[in-house]
Amino acid sequence: MELVLPNNYVVIDEEVMMYLDGGAYLSKRACQGICAAAGVLATAAGKIAYCIGYGVLNRGCDINGNPYPWDGFISATVR
Repeated sequence: MELVLPNNYVVIDEEVMMYLDGGAYLSKRACQGICAAAGVLATAAGKIAYCIGYGVLNRGCDINGNPYPWDGFISATVR
């Protein structure tokens, strides 16, 4: 069986594979959108962690009636 290479390959001296074309491109606007979404998610996760952790002990967040806070959300939306 003979090795078949693509039409656009380039022979190089080193034992390294090099890609000459292809790949993805993200515009500056797309990168900004991704970073903004990550920031929003991180902020929401931080607020939830604060309320569940520190807030339960010192700020009066009551989870005694429902030890799993997501149960109320699921039961309200999956009817």
